[in-house]
Amino acid sequence: MADAEKTNVFVFPKWANYIVPLLLLGGMASVPYKILLAGYALSPQTLNVNYQPEQPIPYSHELHVGQLGMDCRYCHTSVDKAKFAAIPPTGTCMNCHTAIHPESPNLEKLRESWKKGTPVEWKKVHDLPDYAYFAHDAHVNRGVSCVSCHGRVDKMGGEGVYQAKSLSMGWCLSCHRDPAPNIRPLDQVYNLNWGFNLRPSEIAQIKTIVPGMELSEGGKLTDDQRRAIGEALIVKRERRQRGKLSSLFSVPLSESHVREVTALKITGAREGYWLGADALKKLDALTFSTKVEERAAVDALLLSRYNLRTHQKLQDCSTCHR
Repeated sequence: MADAEKTNVFVFPKWANYIVPLLLLGGMASVPYKILLAGYALSPQTLNVNYQPEQPIPYSHELHVGQLGMDCRYCHTSVDKAKFAAIPPTGTCMNCHTAIHPESPNLEKLRESWKKGTPVEWKKVHDLPDYAYFAHDAHVNRGVSCVSCHGRVDKMGGEGVYQAKSLSMGWCLSCHRDPAPNIRPLDQVYNLNWGFNLRPSEIAQIKTIVPGMELSEGGKLTDDQRRAIGEALIVKRERRQRGKLSSLFSVPLSESHVREVTALKITGAREGYWLGADALKKLDALTFSTKVEERAAVDALLLSRYNLRTHQKLQDCSTCHR
């Protein structure tokens, strides 16, 4: 009976003794593997940073933009009107090069394209995944300069443009979470040298945005100064585009109007009556307020009225993945 009970006891085979040491060895071996995998995934080669394909024609942004002062929109005509920044047709180049360097050997393929009516096969440098939605016009028309994404192309020589930023999802989100450092005056979006070598006119403009900011001619904006300028522009420009708050309440007040005015901590609102002059002045003052609590109240009003996107909404997946 005792012998029968012994035969029913399960005993691990001897090879099972090697399982634990093998698991430990596997875990130790996975550490360098994970390090190598992370290094490869985050390397500039994987993210295409510094990617610089050889183009069919040696085109220098440093010459055309940096030295000659050409506006980005002369060639990239749709950048402020559409999702994509158009690549210029041969005719755009020939507007100048029928008279300027018409016999240059570097432009032989350009002249051939012009004669045959075939496009120049430029190689794409900045190539986002198909599942990511990016609209150029939505960015440049809000004060985001070409420099923020493409770098100082006006300093990239005859070798051509290279990819200066990673363009990864994390890189995009870092700006969506904190856009202020990348916001500049709309008339300076295509001035690639803005903030790097300050001119008197630029200093005067900046001081109208952030009064009292200490700047010197020929100087460079610091990161903190860029942030302060961006924050001021976000507050002032976005509200100015929608008009002064008083314009929203220049009618006999409805019940919802009264609630909105009361939420802004302005007294004297009564249903069916007009707001008084003092209350309207206070609303106008709130339009451009820089106080955190007042900005929050105005933002809440604009969100309810116009369904505007908050910074939190800008980080939503649907913003880029549609």
